[in-house]
Amino acid sequence: MDQKTPSQTGREIELLSFKVNDQEYSLDIMSVREIRGWSKATPLPHSPPYMQGVINLRGSVLPIVDLSIRFGLAEREVSPRDVIIVVNVD
Repeated sequence: MDQKTPSQTGREIELLSFKVNDQEYSLDIMSVREIRGWSKATPLPHSPPYMQGVINLRGSVLPIVDLSIRFGLAEREVSPRDVIIVVNVD
């Protein structure tokens, strides 16, 4: 879901809204690089439980974080509607 909201500077920003379990979250759409279908990550040994592993995205190795585990929510099985949201992090 895409929505607009005023920022602290008074300008409107567009948000990408998504759900983790039944809780809704939003990201500034300008930080979103790509939304892609779910693909299983390559596990990393000795990583925290929320770290699902890494994927190779056009030559870049990206960590995959399970937000339900990271936020302390109930774990659930992956569904066909699940996606990976690739964001730019500074």
